[in-house]
Amino acid sequence: MRYSFRPTTGERFRVLTILNYRLVLCQVIFYGLLAVPVVVAAIVVLNAGSVTEAANPLLDWWPLVVCTWGGAFFGLPALRYWSVLQMGANNLALRAPFEYEFGLEGFHIKTGQGEEFVRWAAILEVVETDDFLLFFYTRHCAYYVPKRAVPEADVPILLALANERRASAMPPSSEDINDG
Repeated sequence: MRYSFRPTTGERFRVLTILNYRLVLCQVIFYGLLAVPVVVAAIVVLNAGSVTEAANPLLDWWPLVVCTWGGAFFGLPALRYWSVLQMGANNLALRAPFEYEFGLEGFHIKTGQGEEFVRWAAILEVVETDDFLLFFYTRHCAYYVPKRAVPEADVPILLALANERRASAMPPSSEDINDG
């Protein structure tokens, strides 16, 4: 089975977001940013005698709340999207077509950066999302194929092939991922 696609900036951003959500540090930073205003409000209320007395100091803290939550909800994703834009602008190879050819032994990838063959034994997990098929070779790194590049009828066949061959493969060795 052979598939070819030219990755868009949006697709690279969505894949990066999926990979980042698997990182514990990313989750800690995000939820930490969300917790700061709640913790500050709780401290102010606990130090004040009543909620009415706490209202004035809380009003003084609203810029911190807006900036912190704005950073968590808009700043971090905007910064991530900007980094993906820069990645594509500075690396012409990322704009070249990606070609995947899947077989019984593994899959062959050809991009603007080169070619490689990946044996099924090197794939730890296969994940299907609404938009992608992700082939994880570490917990946080994956090869991806947008579903737009795969005919709908081929998706279950490809997933079955990947999961069957991956399950029957031996544990990965240094020869499971080869250049060229």
